Amino acid sequence: MIQPANPTSYPNASEGPATNPANPMNYQAGTSRPGVRGTREITRSKPISTRMHGVLDYVTVGAFLAVPRVLGFNRRLTNAMTCLAVGKLGYTLFTEHELGAVKVLPMQAHLILDAVGGATLASLPFLCGEEDPAAIGTCAALGAFDIIAAPLTETSVPSGYTEEADPMAPESNLEVERDAGTTTYPVSGPETAQNI
Repeated sequence: MIQPANPTSYPNASEGPATNPANPMNYQAGTSRPGVRGTREITRSKPISTRMHGVLDYVTVGAFLAVPRVLGFNRRLTNAMTCLAVGKLGYTLFTEHELGAVKVLPMQAHLILDAVGGATLASLPFLCGEEDPAAIGTCAALGAFDIIAAPLTETSVPSGYTEEADPMAPESNLEVERDAGTTTYPVSGPETAQNI
């Protein structure tokens, strides 16, 4: 009969199941759940991840294309915003983040282009002779969003998973003492065996 491990049998009496590295249920913070091989190394210090920024990029490209047509901006401003949208889509597809297609443009350079594009967008109504307050306010808001998002975005993709020995993995084995010898039993679940 398999019995739960005795907490008093840990090498250090102060260690419990949550701290003993030999315990299969002990997994580092960041792992999504027990039984997943490796741990996710995340040292995020900014609120917007590179993946989320990629999503926002594609959303803003759509906004640059749709907003001037829906709100009826003048032709010059509509064409200028379309050019900005195409340019943003182009460098987003070439950016080194999870949603980039080619991944040759460093994220830092992408964020600089975002900030420059945001400033350009905010000034477009004045450059294109658009006097509609709605157009001026919309371009200012979209431009400010791009400018503010740039310094709040991570500049590198998370490193992902580091492969480590995982006693919860199906191919792992658990050695238990039985009588005077040692027998190896495959582990197929979260149970541990201490004595049989």
